[in-house]
Amino acid sequence: GGAADRAIVKAIQPGQILTLRDKAAKAKGRRFGNYVLAVVRLVLEWGRERGWRGDNPAMRLKSIRKPKGERKVNRAWSSDEVEAFARGCPDQIALPFAMGLFAGMRQGDALSVTWAAYNGATLSWYASKNDELCVAPAAPALRAMLEGAKEAHRKAKVPALQIAVNTY
Repeated sequence: GGAADRAIVKAIQPGQILTLRDKAAKAKGRRFGNYVLAVVRLVLEWGRERGWRGDNPAMRLKSIRKPKGERKVNRAWSSDEVEAFARGCPDQIALPFAMGLFAGMRQGDALSVTWAAYNGATLSWYASKNDELCVAPAAPALRAMLEGAKEAHRKAKVPALQIAVNTY
């Protein structure tokens, strides 16, 4: 936090930030370049709040736009994609997949939730992301899978606490 540091922060120009953003995008992709810009915005805002400079030039800079026609990467699956996955899905993946699909469980929650969360009609658990109580009705397809797993659980030599178990 010395005078030299403040002088460097004051000297940063928008063109330098854009060059850094574009260099990062060229090396690791558009999203990474935009992430670098977001971090620079935060750092310069930190400096502005402490009086190291009067403005934050990164706030006026735009992110690199996604090219038109580029496939949307994080999108909901179509019903055909869900069916294709479920058809070829190994048993130990099918149940946590169904809990995500029908109950909206995140992966970590689906793999760690115990039988105490299922009452025959609903699943209730605390989300590991924010410790928020979640309650979801067990749709007929999910209920059938849970009941099948519950039966296998009863017959197991050493019953597991978790609903979703694998060979380990």
